[in-house]
Amino acid sequence: MSVYAKIRKEINDLAAKIKSLKAQRKDNGSSWSLASDIYQAKYKARHYNIAWSELRGKTRDQIEKKCNVKPNEDYVTKLKENWSKEIEAYEVQKALCNPET
Repeated sequence: MSVYAKIRKEINDLAAKIKSLKAQRKDNGSSWSLASDIYQAKYKARHYNIAWSELRGKTRDQIEKKCNVKPNEDYVTKLKENWSKEIEAYEVQKALCNPET
């Protein structure tokens, strides 16, 4: 699996987790633990989406038109740095495996 697909899968898995947790909340009523899990998953998904979109060249205005709460810039930067390293390593490995001669 490519690094790009891996990152996209992480983001999609978070979205599925949020959807599942919200369905549980609807069926069973809200509990502090469930509300906390939803908040944490939404927080992580938002920052993953911002970092991934910025790596793909989108501006912050294109990603979030209107937001009242600013994202954690340190977390976004950390994600982008880690993913950039993974992408660079993947591209180097890909180039070594498929040299154009």
